[in-house]
Amino acid sequence: MNKQASAADLQQVIMSISDQLCATVDNDYDIHISVDTDDIHGQKLSLLINFLLENVRRHNRELLQLNEDLEARVKERTEQLDMVISGSSDGVWIWDAAKDSVSFSGHWYQMAGEKALDDPQSPEYWLSRVHPKDVVRLKAAIRAVMEGSKANLNAEYRIRHQSGGYRWMLCRGVCHRNEMGFPKLLAGTQTDITYLRSVDPQTGLPNEHYLKERVEDLLEANLPFYTIVFTVRQLSSLTESLDQQSTEALHQEISQRLLDQSHFTRLLARLPGNSYALLGQVSEGDNPHDQLQIECSRIQQIFNTPYHIRGDSTQLLSASVGALVSTDWENLTVEEVSKGTWLAEKTARQTGKVCIYNQALHQSHQRRLTLEKELHLGLENGMVKPYFQPIVSSTAQKLVGFEALARFEHPQMGMISPGEFVPVAEQSGMMCDLGNAILRGSIAGLKRLKATLPAAAELYVSVNISVLQLMSEQFARQLIQMTDDIGFDRQYLRLEVTESLFVENMEQAVQQLAQLRAAGIGIALDDFGTGYSSLSYLRRLPIDVLKIDRSFVTRSHEDESNVAILRTVYDLARELSLEVIAEGIESREELDVLNSLGPMSLQGYYFSKPLPEKMLGDFLSAWTKGNSPRQPQADTKTAPRQQTRPSS
Repeated sequence: MNKQASAADLQQVIMSISDQLCATVDNDYDIHISVDTDDIHGQKLSLLINFLLENVRRHNRELLQLNEDLEARVKERTEQLDMVISGSSDGVWIWDAAKDSVSFSGHWYQMAGEKALDDPQSPEYWLSRVHPKDVVRLKAAIRAVMEGSKANLNAEYRIRHQSGGYRWMLCRGVCHRNEMGFPKLLAGTQTDITYLRSVDPQTGLPNEHYLKERVEDLLEANLPFYTIVFTVRQLSSLTESLDQQSTEALHQEISQRLLDQSHFTRLLARLPGNSYALLGQVSEGDNPHDQLQIECSRIQQIFNTPYHIRGDSTQLLSASVGALVSTDWENLTVEEVSKGTWLAEKTARQTGKVCIYNQALHQSHQRRLTLEKELHLGLENGMVKPYFQPIVSSTAQKLVGFEALARFEHPQMGMISPGEFVPVAEQSGMMCDLGNAILRGSIAGLKRLKATLPAAAELYVSVNISVLQLMSEQFARQLIQMTDDIGFDRQYLRLEVTESLFVENMEQAVQQLAQLRAAGIGIALDDFGTGYSSLSYLRRLPIDVLKIDRSFVTRSHEDESNVAILRTVYDLARELSLEVIAEGIESREELDVLNSLGPMSLQGYYFSKPLPEKMLGDFLSAWTKGNSPRQPQADTKTAPRQQTRPSS
């Protein structure tokens, strides 16, 4: 065969193979290429193509199996996801960013009480159902995820239910982006959390959060109402001794009694701690105060019958009741209603009577808030200073020292009584700052007096310290360092402590006072006989002085029982080798009674009111020259008893 014939034959083979391969255009690779030729090249080409077709058929079978496996897994995962979503009752939503439309699942529509729609909706369809006060917050959360400042969407909001009112939802989601980084899909779930946010799990009653929402609704609708907050006084101590089951049973019994007595139109709520609340709307034409009094009386009656604690054990309970009437105020906010009612309850707790929040209570509270702020500034700016009340010797007829008393001189509010600002310091955590300011001011003030007047060389200053100060483990060390920094001789410093300080903190108090006493500081037990007097612990205390409280001194010349107490305390101090100081002396008759007991130190308005530091020099000079009209005279009718410990 010549070359021309061979080429023609090969061309014929190629054309035959091409015709047969046309079937693969429709993805039909299940063919076998056959050629009728003796040409070895044509046969090789046919064989090679059949080999390639077999590989294609094998790969197709593998791809088909992979697709079937993948579809099975997708179907399985989809079914599992559907089960999870169905079981959790969560609603699913998908936001197509390109089309700016949102698709919702059937559960999502059910949460809003609406019929499910097949077609995607605009984002406005969703946002229009969100509570107006929550829309901005939800939009901001969605924007943050779409812009990439947050990785996940997590937002709580209220959505309007078709039957009326709103339900709380928790929305969570993630954003899928295209290759350019722009949002493509935002998808997630919506969970109804109304029960979690609104119900107390222990009693099943509405909680404080739900109560505030209802108050907000009434305020927005401008409807009159009253709120009552009441706390069961004994529950704190009772629950400490009860197991969890008994505690829950007690709360259930209280709740059930309250529900039985409350009208169905009143909202009964469980508040944090051991408190409850009642919210009542006032009908048109009714007097809100009359309705309030009825409800408060009903609440108090609920606690007249003993409660079962465990087994056959019973307990009488009582409640402190505070209330607020919305018609007594203008432009109230939810927080003002809450704060006002709680403040009334706190006042009721202190007085033992039902308290309704009024203007006087409001003004008192506002003054306390103002005073707390001003006291903080006053401590920083030196407006809280010690005043010094003289202490004199009944036998030596001389001035022996001063008691430092805290005074608050405010440039606009004037002189503020310690009875007003000291409780504020205690409640606001400023007691240690106040105590330390008076300590430093007293020590520095007496040092200045000693430096200017030789007659003050042997005078001491006595300063009250609080439980909070003494309970600081660093107090003794810091006070000793303070005297060193000021350069004050510690033998002229005394600290006054009250009996109540030792009741729960005996060991630490004794340890700190012993350390101070060892450093040369005198210790006086103040207000002896008015608190938790106990001879068993009195011998353990590292004290040098016993102060007789003014309640036994006042009008003692008219009360023989008080004289007997004074004599007993005086003899007790003598047996324990303690110096005695009587305080609160306001008349010559009281002074005569004390002089009849024996030598001691005396303090009171009979001699002098507390004086600012700038007046001490004149007072001391007048006393030294014998010009003071209140210098004590020893009683010449009764021989003074001798103390085993010399008076200061």
